[in-house]
Amino acid sequence: MSTSDTAPLPDKEPSAEELADLRAEVKFLREQVAQQEVATKQAANKPPSTWWRTALSIVLIVVACALAPLSVFSVWVKGEVTNTERYVATVAPLASNPAVQAAVTTRITDEIFKYIDVNAITTDLVDTISANRNLDPRKQAALQALAGPVTSGIKSFTESSINKIVTSQAFQTAWTQANYVAHTQIVNALSGQDNGAVSVANNEVTLDLGDVITQVKQQLVAQGFTIAEKIPVVDTQIVLFQSDNIGKLQTAYSALDALGFWLPILTFVIGIAGVFAAKGRRRAFIGLGIGVFISMGIIAIALNIGRGIYLNDLPPTVSRDAAAAVYDAFALYLQDGIRSGVLLGIVLILGGIFTGPSRLAVGVRGLAKKGAALCQRGLFNVGATMNSARAFVSAQATAIRLVVVLLAVAFVLIQTYKTPDLIIWTTVILLVALFIIQIFASGVSTDEESDAPAEHDDSDVDEAKEPVPAS
Repeated sequence: MSTSDTAPLPDKEPSAEELADLRAEVKFLREQVAQQEVATKQAANKPPSTWWRTALSIVLIVVACALAPLSVFSVWVKGEVTNTERYVATVAPLASNPAVQAAVTTRITDEIFKYIDVNAITTDLVDTISANRNLDPRKQAALQALAGPVTSGIKSFTESSINKIVTSQAFQTAWTQANYVAHTQIVNALSGQDNGAVSVANNEVTLDLGDVITQVKQQLVAQGFTIAEKIPVVDTQIVLFQSDNIGKLQTAYSALDALGFWLPILTFVIGIAGVFAAKGRRRAFIGLGIGVFISMGIIAIALNIGRGIYLNDLPPTVSRDAAAAVYDAFALYLQDGIRSGVLLGIVLILGGIFTGPSRLAVGVRGLAKKGAALCQRGLFNVGATMNSARAFVSAQATAIRLVVVLLAVAFVLIQTYKTPDLIIWTTVILLVALFIIQIFASGVSTDEESDAPAEHDDSDVDEAKEPVPAS
């Protein structure tokens, strides 16, 4: 190569300061080029605006959370109305409740003494004795003084006899049997067909005690209190519930009875649709759980407030303690449904958290995977290789997990009563099933193989797709 073909050399070598400046400029230019390339790639890969997905997700989840309390209430109404065993289980304990027993005893005693004038009977008795015995004034006065205690004694004897009947096991048995029949009459009352022992009138739900009074009359006569034969056949009622909104409740009953089965399913579908509509599905799942939890808390507070309003609006003639016992008895299964909703919300929240990228979630999943790998190695050591099954499950692990979760959800939804025990045990069985799936999908077959799972952990896919804020 000739000298003319080479570039001219500088007259002198650059100084160290000039070299440092050149290096800094080159570094700056390279950083600018790199940033421009990253910006170009991000612009090319940036998905179209998805604000509408976020808005739709929020709307659907809010609607689902708003429907959750109504779902619990509709299931409770349908259960109390359509299931005789459940209804009897609600009202049967009332027969042994002291407040209810006292109210029934008082009501029957007052009704009996409407037809038996004890004061007049006692006065006639004293006058007859005085006339036939030719008593002196002092003895007559003494006899007259006995009229009051005799009257009180008769009333006390009658009330005591009635209380013995009402507090007896025979009465509780009769009460339970009667309520099997009364159950259909409750349905008629709520649907506006008032016939039988239970009826709705003047914003009051009442129970006819006519049959009970007949039993009391027969018992009193059998004990020698023959004056009870004067008690006529009467239609005596005791108020079980009083509210200005009973008419509205009857209207709402028809709708809620029809929705008792479908509303929980519709609520679930809307909630899951809201989760799938979201860009960050795991966060939406957690949001759904929080919403369900809050909505159950609201209905629990409303139930407690309603109890106070109900008791404060009772007329003076209604026993407050007995009315409270009736309210609490009917609210028992509704409270059970609320607790189930609270547990469901907690399960959703924890499910969203432990499928996320947090250190705790990754650690817990890592422990589960190591445990599954150890179990798989143990199976291999005893000769249970099951290579074909492991290959299939490993390849289809995500789909199988999804199917198992959906089956667990469907099982809960088709149950008439979503009890806390149902939620807890379904969750436990679901976790066991997922662990078994992990055992097959762990990919461990020999002692030389690693404990690391063969399948790809895609639990954080949605989170990885979300933009990471700049630090």
